[in-house]
Amino acid sequence: MVSEKFRQQLRTEVQQWHDEGLIDNRLYEGLMQRYRLHDLENSARSRFILILFGLGCILVGLAAITLVSANWQGWSVVVRTTILVSVFLIVNSLGFYLWQQAGDSWQHRAGQGLLLLGVLVLGANLGLMSQMFHQSGELYQLLLVWALGALVMAYGLKLAFLGVFAAIIGGWGYVFGIPYIYNPGPLTGYQLALQHFPILTLIFAIPLAYWCRSRWLYGLGIWIATIALEVNLIFLAIKLFDAGVASSATIIAIATTLAPALLWAYRYHPRPKLNSINQKSAILFISVVFYLFSFRWFWYSPPNPGIEPMTLQDWWVVMDAIALIGVALYYWWRLGWQPGQMWKLDFASVALGLALIATTGIVWWHNRFEALGAIAVVTFNCFLILLALGLIRYALIAGTRQGFWWGMLLIVAQILSRMLEYNTGLLLKAAVLFACGAGAIAAGFWFERYLRSYQANISES
Repeated sequence: MVSEKFRQQLRTEVQQWHDEGLIDNRLYEGLMQRYRLHDLENSARSRFILILFGLGCILVGLAAITLVSANWQGWSVVVRTTILVSVFLIVNSLGFYLWQQAGDSWQHRAGQGLLLLGVLVLGANLGLMSQMFHQSGELYQLLLVWALGALVMAYGLKLAFLGVFAAIIGGWGYVFGIPYIYNPGPLTGYQLALQHFPILTLIFAIPLAYWCRSRWLYGLGIWIATIALEVNLIFLAIKLFDAGVASSATIIAIATTLAPALLWAYRYHPRPKLNSINQKSAILFISVVFYLFSFRWFWYSPPNPGIEPMTLQDWWVVMDAIALIGVALYYWWRLGWQPGQMWKLDFASVALGLALIATTGIVWWHNRFEALGAIAVVTFNCFLILLALGLIRYALIAGTRQGFWWGMLLIVAQILSRMLEYNTGLLLKAAVLFACGAGAIAAGFWFERYLRSYQANISES
């Protein structure tokens, strides 16, 4: 679906083309009808009405909250429960009724606003109900239940913005629940949800994003699952390392490369924009890994492995990693498979795959046997510069700005980091800063000229 901004720009251009005689009346009316350019004024009026409606709802809601607060303690539990349930049902019923109207009408948009308000009311009801019935619990438990309710509404109505809201609330629930993931004692259902949060996010958020064709929900789900996986594995590795368990070296190695390996290989959705989110996320992740590992402080601490086994509670987290490793291997096989042809990976995938394998081996060896020191420092500095040059090369071939500037940023960051990390004089630092700045400016001007000539050649061909 085209954006409102595009339609406004298109209407201006179409009107100018028609006035200059570049298009006839038939084509003019066809474009106006196809993109509904006659309805732009009505859309603006609907947005204005929706803003007034939302402001009025907020004021009415504040008045209702004030009235209820003044009499809340004097009402019985039955009256309070009836009020909470009635408000929830009224708001969601009215929102559902208005949401079913025509897609561009103010009623439809007002219905969406009321449905979002209904999700907020759901969270308030959960908190107040638990307080009234003396159900004690942690904040993360409330947020997880709230996110589950919002997710049910999102699936039932096929609304991406409710899915985004559920992902945000669930993400905050995970953040507040991190201190409780490895609590001693019997596992609760909430702890299991935290330990399996990466898998749960992929199972529930990604299919909804496909169904609603929402890039926002897809990208948010991917990043929440990735961050949750990394946090779970890193905290588990720290816990095991403090206990002297040798398995922490393997877990650290998995945490380093599993996420970018899976993100890079998974690119089989029919919408290219969703696939590009995976590739960009993989590049961003591996860029951060290579940059952090290029510092020498990481590679001079000797390992301290032990022999104590992992507990059953620790294995719950490792199970998610094992399942995702299997998924990653499957998609890497699919990446090089073509019907009727020999299995073969492209050059970028081969280079990234070898770098990930080498990274896994280096991290595992360093944490399991001995500190690698300068060997690892030189290796990851080489990986970082090769990644930057590869991005610049791809940008020159494809004629895109993002790869070029990200590669330039990695090169400049690497040079400045090495200069500040090691003892150098002020004159040398000033010279390096000047060289980096002048080089970035010169490279930018050259690339913009190259990009203009590239686009001109494309348009001519």
